[in-house]
Amino acid sequence: MSNDSKKSKKEISTDKEIRKLVIARLKVISKDTIKCIGDQGSFSRDELIKHVQDDDEVGQTMERVEMEWLRGLKSGLVSVIYNEQELHD
Repeated sequence: MSNDSKKSKKEISTDKEIRKLVIARLKVISKDTIKCIGDQGSFSRDELIKHVQDDDEVGQTMERVEMEWLRGLKSGLVSVIYNEQELHD
């Protein structure tokens, strides 16, 4: 099997894992939650889950947003932002 085939399978696996993670994060928020995604509109939790499952444009946007949030959380950026906000309150 070539390296390209292995890479493709790994990327597909990673995409599926990211999708599962995003769906799991969405499932823990209230059903009444509405999220606005730029000019794409406002969506309920269940609508967002469906978009992520369908891997459409809205779902992919949601995946990028969630992954950026998690990267920020990991790097400490989220804490810095919250701490700065507390100083200004």
